[in-house]
Amino acid sequence: KGLIVMICQEARTLNEEMIIRVAELGDWEKLKSFFLKIYRLNHPLQNKEFWNWQYGNPKYGRSFICLNENNEIIGHLGANFE
Repeated sequence: KGLIVMICQEARTLNEEMIIRVAELGDWEKLKSFFLKIYRLNHPLQNKEFWNWQYGNPKYGRSFICLNENNEIIGHLGANFE
């Protein structure tokens, strides 16, 4: 099928525990905080409705997040399928 490669923002050591999983709308507050750190102000991904339109329907797109040991988002990958 396919391979997804994600580079996480704070990968300091190979021994550090990271979790990579599908993002959900319930992750929005953490996603928004992450997007505000890494993108310019008013970037489309900082808009909840836009993010949900792009990645909220698994038929058309998904979003994957990388979380550190403190359950903070340190990486994001969005994929569109159509």
